[in-house]
Amino acid sequence: MGEAGKQALDQLLSRTKIEIVEMNEQQIQLAHEAWRKFGVATPQNLTLATAVHML
Repeated sequence: MGEAGKQALDQLLSRTKIEIVEMNEQQIQLAHEAWRKFGVATPQNLTLATAVHML
């Protein structure tokens, strides 16, 4: 990522008020299952139906 990438990420997190929090074991398992089932969300494969199904 390099220093420029780290600074860009820090700025993005600050601007968007994203908070990084710890995850418990159950949350990690659910996230891993969702990733295996749906893959990485991109504008090409993320639809409203997919997003609702993930809830």
